[in-house]
Amino acid sequence: MRNRPLRLCRRHILQRVAIPLLCWAACDLSSAAFVRAAEDERLASWQIDADQLTYTKNPDGVEARGHVVLRPQGEYAPDSLTIEADEVDYLIKTGKVTARGNLLIKTATDEIRATAGEVMLDARTGVFKDALLLHGKNNLHLSGAIIEKTGELTYHLTDSAVTTCEIKPGSAPDWSIHSSEANITKEGYAQLQHASLRIKDFPVLYSPYLILPAKTERQTGLLFPEFSNSKREGFGLLLPLFVNISPSTDATLYFGDLSRRGAQAGAEFRYVADDRSRGTFTASYLHDATEDTVLDDFNDDGYLRSRTQRYWLRGKADHYFTDNLVGRLDLDLVSDRDFLQEFRDSMLGFDPNNQEYLATYRRGFQDKTILLRENTLQLSRNWSAMGLYGELRGVDDTRNTFVSPTPLWTMPRLLAAGLTPVADLPLDFSWQSEYVYYWRDRGLGGHRLDLAPRLTAPLPLGPYFEATLSGGVRETLYQIEVNDDATWSTARGQNRTLYDLTANLATTLQRDFRLSAGQDDSTRALRHTTRPYLTYNFLPSIDQTNLPEFDQIDRLAARNGLTYGLANFLKYRTTEEGAVTSRDYAYFDINQSYDFRADRHPLSDILAEIRTQPVPGLMLGYETAINVYGDGTTYYDFKAAYTNSRGDRLSADYYYRKDLGAHELKSALKVKLTDLLSAKYDITHSFVDNVGVISNSFHLIYHPACWTMEAAITKTSDDLRAMVVFNLTGIGKLLEIGRNF
Repeated sequence: MRNRPLRLCRRHILQRVAIPLLCWAACDLSSAAFVRAAEDERLASWQIDADQLTYTKNPDGVEARGHVVLRPQGEYAPDSLTIEADEVDYLIKTGKVTARGNLLIKTATDEIRATAGEVMLDARTGVFKDALLLHGKNNLHLSGAIIEKTGELTYHLTDSAVTTCEIKPGSAPDWSIHSSEANITKEGYAQLQHASLRIKDFPVLYSPYLILPAKTERQTGLLFPEFSNSKREGFGLLLPLFVNISPSTDATLYFGDLSRRGAQAGAEFRYVADDRSRGTFTASYLHDATEDTVLDDFNDDGYLRSRTQRYWLRGKADHYFTDNLVGRLDLDLVSDRDFLQEFRDSMLGFDPNNQEYLATYRRGFQDKTILLRENTLQLSRNWSAMGLYGELRGVDDTRNTFVSPTPLWTMPRLLAAGLTPVADLPLDFSWQSEYVYYWRDRGLGGHRLDLAPRLTAPLPLGPYFEATLSGGVRETLYQIEVNDDATWSTARGQNRTLYDLTANLATTLQRDFRLSAGQDDSTRALRHTTRPYLTYNFLPSIDQTNLPEFDQIDRLAARNGLTYGLANFLKYRTTEEGAVTSRDYAYFDINQSYDFRADRHPLSDILAEIRTQPVPGLMLGYETAINVYGDGTTYYDFKAAYTNSRGDRLSADYYYRKDLGAHELKSALKVKLTDLLSAKYDITHSFVDNVGVISNSFHLIYHPACWTMEAAITKTSDDLRAMVVFNLTGIGKLLEIGRNF
């Protein structure tokens, strides 16, 4: 039988405690509460808000009408499940909720909207009609004629669609993936059966089975594949499988094929030991069915590749054993000189990998055109007044031609440097000692020990001048190894003894130039610091032709000269309410040297450098060297970059160096044309021998809220490539179409 309707206040509470039913008679209509004993103690306590509540018997339950909100309370309050609807029927004994009209279900990670549905509160399961599921934190929308919540974190969908686009009533999203059935797993992936990608409502791709990441946490599973198409490689497919090994390690395996080249594969392993220690190692492999011919020579450089087993192995690692003991590893091995230039745009290509490593480790790889690839393992240990450094360095020679001598390997290099005061004397003792074993397959190698102790003392010239005098001795010992076709006509044990003197004199002047003063004691000013300086260097001239030449240390140029210069610093300072803030505004330095040994032309080039940031977002820099004996400017480098609040950016680097025959302009422009459309353009132009444009590229990027299309044309001196790339937000790269001309 049904009790009469109870017109109650907006807030009513169901408490599952043993209180006699007589309590119902004691509750007046204004008490805003009623209580009912439950037989099943496993059920949680729930709070119901509604415009109208009606208690029913046989079965025991509650009918709620108008702006109904059902949420847990008491010891179950941390539970995040909330139910909102126009009408709700709640059966107390079974914990079943039937809801109709504007149904909204909220959990810790998900949100469900439906026209109607049923929820079992104790099992956290339910079935919803004409429903939309917003899953996780990656804005993934899943809709279905029927969505069944099969567990706390699992769902089954019938006649479903998946997208990260905003869903508007009456219109199809920009893209969606439809399927006959879909399952959201506890691991956080959407498994789709008979999946089709649709642009608006037009199907463009079909897959009988597809797995999509439906969660931001790392979980094992297939990632979205990469499709490509180009004239040189043909149609390409690369399928990545992500493997979550542990909370601090994971891997991605790649399987694919290029229809005109052959099978390709790859693997990437990542680990994180702590907030500063991490490592990433990546391998790419291609079984290339093609070879270079005279008519089809990549880059037209005369190098005809015949190798079919092609690879690139790279990696980096930083490890902080302690704050003062740090190890670093850089690995870069490639099968042939063309591999990095041929394959540069895909998931495993040079450009995206270089950017990824640069962002993670703040150091990328050598340029893809460099043929001698360096691999290093470094370990450094620092104390308050001393440091030790060790290095192993190997070189991967991709020239693939007989070259003698072959590149030098350092196996190992050990360096010790330190500084300490000498008793109570106004003296500092410093040293820098280095041992290197240079190994090479062909040519001269050997051991080198370089010892350079030094004493430095201040000179008392009064309170307005800073002066120091330092002197050192340098002893360099060699034990030379002769490999293969190398020749050496003198003793294999050699040494060199040198001494040098250095004197420094400087002073510092400073003044503030007030720009404005406010009524509230706020001020703006420029602080100008100027520092004139003199430096004298002496190093005697000795014959060093009896020494091998491994690097720049083996040939030290004699010095007997004076360097004089003027350094200037400008800081923009503001004072408000006694607080002072400042930023670098400009820096300018000019210097020149005079060589006392020279009979003719003792003056060096005048060197000048200026850097300024006149307004936030604008950076300007200029360096130059000017010859005073009629040769004019021998070097200059002008750099400029401007970024505005919209994100537009313009940069330029105009470079000239007479001794190297280099004269280039590199510039780049990125413009936000509209909220949805951006353009990028970059160009490298050589002014040497009428070479003209070395490379340029134009990118047009359309980026609505849930997908991106990038069209690019790249032209180099020997290649013209057009490319279109589609990316789906939350999913990744969908398709890359390229063509070489």
